[in-house]
Amino acid sequence: MKTNIKALVTALVVIFLLGTLSAPAVAVPTEDNIVQIEVQFDNELNSKAPDTVRNSFGYTDIGVSKLYGNETTRYIAKIDVSFLDPSREITSAIFVLDRVSNTWDLDNEYYLCQIDEPWDTNNITWNNQPNFSGTGIEGIYTNYGIFKFDFTNLVKDWVINSDSNNGFLIMKTYETEIENELNKGEANCGSFVSINYSTAGGETRPYLEINYASQEMEPVSDLYARAKDTKVGLTWTLPNGAVSTNVYRDSDFLVSTTSTYATYLDQNVPPGEHTYMVRCIDETGEESSDSNLAMVIIAGTPPPVFSWIEPCNIYTTFDFGKEETVSGMRTTVSPNAVETSADGISWTAAVYTATAEESFVEILFNEPTSAQYIRVHETKPYKSILIEETLLGDFNGDGIVCRDDLNILMEYRNQPAGIFPEGDLDNDGMITVLDARKLVLLCTNPRCVC
Repeated sequence: MKTNIKALVTALVVIFLLGTLSAPAVAVPTEDNIVQIEVQFDNELNSKAPDTVRNSFGYTDIGVSKLYGNETTRYIAKIDVSFLDPSREITSAIFVLDRVSNTWDLDNEYYLCQIDEPWDTNNITWNNQPNFSGTGIEGIYTNYGIFKFDFTNLVKDWVINSDSNNGFLIMKTYETEIENELNKGEANCGSFVSINYSTAGGETRPYLEINYASQEMEPVSDLYARAKDTKVGLTWTLPNGAVSTNVYRDSDFLVSTTSTYATYLDQNVPPGEHTYMVRCIDETGEESSDSNLAMVIIAGTPPPVFSWIEPCNIYTTFDFGKEETVSGMRTTVSPNAVETSADGISWTAAVYTATAEESFVEILFNEPTSAQYIRVHETKPYKSILIEETLLGDFNGDGIVCRDDLNILMEYRNQPAGIFPEGDLDNDGMITVLDARKLVLLCTNPRCVC
């Protein structure tokens, strides 16, 4: 019975160790643009025991030693990067290896090679070690015991093509020369921390540190504006990373809003045509690029706009582009005042007759003038409020957004947007309660009554 118990305990220990050696990679979160990934598994390859599997228990040697009979040792490992997002730009990927002893390390030159074929941590030996690339990446000795290897190009390739990731091997740079001469003392090797090294003393296990480029926040693409009387309601969807939004009307800053539902009501808007745009702000204060533009027209006659200053003749013709289309309605553009000036600085109101033709306006003075310049006031009388042919959220086409449209939306709740594309108001690919909340903000009447 005692023998059986001993055998069972031994088997459980072996199973535990094998499970530890094949454990998946661990990503350690640091900053938003930095990810640290622990080594998935590692082994020591030893020429003195060429057919022995040497999983790293505590530390691994790299180099050449004659203390125990000439032996050459190498480090072989693999890091799993298959879970990384291939769409993110990697600026650097640095592998960090901590040397715990340099007593025998008479030079600091190590280099890393990419392995070209698969291998198994449970049966890898010196004699069956896989092929690796002939050129290597030189390790940089940064401070006592720390070596760093630039993995950037390797990791970029591994992320795009996971089949190319067969791990890597680290060896002494002048391994062959050391074996032949052995004239630098008893050994030329270093002992390095492995994935199973003791945590006592805070030693650093081998890890890969990936730095990403700062992600530029996507601009808003669904800004929507709706005018009523002298008010304009704006709605949009906050992109990932946005904590607030700057709202602009006609390029002028209006307000910074942190509304959860990304809405803003612009009140007391003057008559005329207005263009809205928003830029979102991330937690660092960086502003996104411009959103799409949303245009509205407020009914009424805006203050006149000065335009067309030209040398004065007995009569002057101005190409006003007389006929314009505003929200499907034709409106006449014509002057409402004319001034003249001798020096282009002091202006006097003139008595005139304006004759509108197809695409121009002719100004004829009622009496002779010696003025050298003429200035015309232009007024655009806006006759309607801009209403889109299809009102956003008006699913039944009755010209208003109300509870009837909300009921239609809820029939598609938790279904893919492809089934009811016009109901995916937040553009996340699904019809959810978030779309319903956004629809309520679009309701034409208070409390969404129909």
